[in-house]
Amino acid sequence: MGAETFAGLFAEDPGKNTFGGPNANLAALWESFWPKGDPLLLWAADHGGGGDFSRGIAPWWFLWRRDAAPSGDRPPLDPAVLFRDAGHAVLQSPRLWVALQGGWIPDSSIHKNFDLGSFVLVADGARRVPDPGYGKKGAELHSVLVLPGKDGTPREQVAGARGRYLALDAGDRWRYAAVDLSAAYGDAVPRWVRHVLLLGDDTAVILDQVALAQAGPAELRVQLASEARLEGQRALVAGDPPLSVDVLGATPELVATPRALALRLDPSRAEHLAVTVLRVGAPGPTPTLRQGKKGLTLSTAAGKLELVQRGGAYVPAKLGREKLSPGDPAARSLERPGGKRRRR
Repeated sequence: MGAETFAGLFAEDPGKNTFGGPNANLAALWESFWPKGDPLLLWAADHGGGGDFSRGIAPWWFLWRRDAAPSGDRPPLDPAVLFRDAGHAVLQSPRLWVALQGGWIPDSSIHKNFDLGSFVLVADGARRVPDPGYGKKGAELHSVLVLPGKDGTPREQVAGARGRYLALDAGDRWRYAAVDLSAAYGDAVPRWVRHVLLLGDDTAVILDQVALAQAGPAELRVQLASEARLEGQRALVAGDPPLSVDVLGATPELVATPRALALRLDPSRAEHLAVTVLRVGAPGPTPTLRQGKKGLTLSTAAGKLELVQRGGAYVPAKLGREKLSPGDPAARSLERPGGKRRRR
């Protein structure tokens, strides 16, 4: 998920992105398995990069590309989709997209980054909340829950830990994903559920429900593309476009570090609710959060969002006058094709 990973995804000239964009070889292979073909995979096969580290030209595209006419313009992308095998959810609107890492921590020393639960926010094509990508192992380098370890360094996430998606859906003015990340720190964190919403075309909301095994220090990190200036519980991040970050809920302290925000949770409590509102463009009115008997009401410049509790977790129920009923993530998972590979 680093800034250079698969750079050139939206390239019009694949010759300029030999190793960027989607993997043309694999896209050609996967597309050949679809009974009626897939226009997006076919486009990726024709516009993606080589994705091969050998010297010279790999033969795989020529062997796997189905005998079909060249692809046309890129087909529209789904506003909310879950890549189930990878564990990544992608939410997008015309201006924003969010990638959420809800998959797993590999039980391997090669790609073991402690980034379960991390997210990337892109606005107008620019990464405003980045991720350092491979080779940056520590949890404090990713936008995740961070706990102190015994030696004073951040605690490592559990190798092999997996997230479990609870919901994924989209409407005209909203996109939503929820993932249970309670396995990230084993017994130290019995509950961590992260909700990610896109509201309108300029606002992203991250809602974290955290229950620690015992009260103590913990923080939620948000990585930034540039340094932030604090104004109380609001951080202003310069850039193009500018970004404002408001922190609500039981989070007593917001701290700015170089290229990151730390939302320090109350060390006297074991259960926490933290809401982070990220808005691109000029800062709007300060968001408000009201907790009632039935749930939460979050008021932002993008509208009033109501959430109700079901089974201990919050679920979006209404945005303005629109009733929300998020669906099963399986309905928006990219399905596995069936049958044998087709050549024509």
